Amino acid sequence: MPDSALGGQTLNGLPHNPYATATHRLVAAFTRRANSTPDNVEFLPSNNFLVLASLFRAIGGFHVAFRYAAGEDREFCARWRQRGYRLRYVPKAIVCHQQALTGREFWHKHFTYGRGAYGFHTAYTAGSLPRPRHPTWYTTLQLLYDALPRRGDPRYCMVTILLALSQLATLAGVAWEWGAYRCATSLHHTPTPLVRAEHLETATRPFALHSSGLEDERHP
Repeated sequence: MPDSALGGQTLNGLPHNPYATATHRLVAAFTRRANSTPDNVEFLPSNNFLVLASLFRAIGGFHVAFRYAAGEDREFCARWRQRGYRLRYVPKAIVCHQQALTGREFWHKHFTYGRGAYGFHTAYTAGSLPRPRHPTWYTTLQLLYDALPRRGDPRYCMVTILLALSQLATLAGVAWEWGAYRCATSLHHTPTPLVRAEHLETATRPFALHSSGLEDERHP
C-alpha cells in the first residue's frame, strides 16, 4: 500500500538499564493509547516505520523546526494523516532499540520530550494541523499506570520512581519552551518557541534531506 506508512513493534534492547526500561515502557504505553483501534492509527514512533521516500519528501519530511529528536514524529504523523494518507501497524515488524541511558541522559531526554510536546501542541495555531487532544491529569495518570511493570517485578519500585521523574522532566521542558516564548514576546522580539508559525507554514513544502540516507523507491 504505497499511500500508507507502516510501523511495528519496538523492543527494549537493554532491559537491565532502568532508565532505558522506564523510557521504553512510557513510549510503548503512549503508542498503544494512540493506536487503540487498528483502523485508526494516529502515531508511529520514528524508530520503526517505513514510508516511501518520494511521499516522505513530497510532504516535507520531518520538519526542521523540531531541532531535537522529540515531537517530530508526532508532527509528521499528524501531517501525513491530514494529507489523506494512512498509518498502519505491522506487529511483525520488530526493532530492538538500545538506549544506554544514564540518569543525566534520562532527564535530558524527557526534558526534550517536553520541549517537543510544546511545539507539537502549538502547531495548530498556525493552521497547519488540526488541534491535538491536550492531555489532562487523568489521562496522564492513566498513561503512567499503563507504563508500570507488573507488581512483583524486581524493577517495579525503581521504574515507578523514574516514570514519575520523567513527567517532572517533561513538565520542565514544556515550561522552558513556554517561558522562552513569553520572554521573546515581552521583549518585542520574534517569538522563538520550538515550532514557530512561519516554520509550520512551510511544512508542506519539500526541503533538502541532509544525510538522510533515503533513496527514491524508483532507484533501489
